[in-house]
Amino acid sequence: MTRICQDDAIIATDVGNNTYSFGRYFESSGRQSGLMSGYLGSIGFGYPAAMGAWAATREDDPRFHDRPVWVVSGDGGFG
Repeated sequence: MTRICQDDAIIATDVGNNTYSFGRYFESSGRQSGLMSGYLGSIGFGYPAAMGAWAATREDDPRFHDRPVWVVSGDGGFG
């Protein structure tokens, strides 16, 4: 993921082992931004956070306009 993720991507992460692995192995670069719940009991945060980030990329605000959105989510992602 480090090799293929765009330098201006917004990356939303869920909670759990997949997020631990993401935090350990992903090396950010450029203007990449991360969205995390900040609380370990919030399974299902990643996908809705990515949807909200995507909605922000449709606006004219130059901080977010047309940026790619990625989500790191596990088996509880739709919970």
